[in-house]
Amino acid sequence: MKLAVKNYDFSHLKVLKDIIAQEKNFKIQIISLEPIDLFLEFLNINSYKYVLLVNSRPSKSHINIQIEYEDIDVNRIILYNNKRNLNFIQIVFKLTRQEKTQFLKGKVSGNIDLLLDMYPYKNTNDLINIAQGYSLDIPNIMKDSLDYTESIILLSMIRHTKLGDIVSNIKLIDQSLDNVFMIRNKILNLLDRKIISCYKDNYKINISHESLKKILERIDFDINRT
Repeated sequence: MKLAVKNYDFSHLKVLKDIIAQEKNFKIQIISLEPIDLFLEFLNINSYKYVLLVNSRPSKSHINIQIEYEDIDVNRIILYNNKRNLNFIQIVFKLTRQEKTQFLKGKVSGNIDLLLDMYPYKNTNDLINIAQGYSLDIPNIMKDSLDYTESIILLSMIRHTKLGDIVSNIKLIDQSLDNVFMIRNKILNLLDRKIISCYKDNYKINISHESLKKILERIDFDINRT
């Protein structure tokens, strides 16, 4: 897969560039959810000569990369694998939101910001698959991105705006949801994802009526009954 990433900063790999420039020997492990193609493109655009050595085990995420050096006795090894190996120095490779946005432009039509808000921890391949699968059908993206408790929180917020009232109403809807700490964390998560907002202790739902309808249908609630 050829990736058009010539203008990427790859800011999380700056330390790796410094190591390659300054050290003759190293053993680095790259911890990442991104596909190996993206990391190889980083090597290519920085004109690093390397040899790709795929591990004998059938695992696409376990790959050895030998960075070439004029002295054949020098070992410059990069392990691309998410299972930590204490014999290697670990570097976490991920894209910034800006880099993900740049990557998705031209590959995804629709609201890229919303897609990133819904799935902030997905890698670039997953984001493209999600967007193509739904054609960025926002209500369906919303529907599948919330769990049961988050859906109940939104149901409670239809009638209530104060945190205490929201929590109390959640308990009335489902008595098993009596962990206030867990509910508060779910609310914080919804705030981070811009699904809800809060101003002067008043909470409100940010998503469209159609998206809310789809979400509540998953918990067998008809929004038209409210």
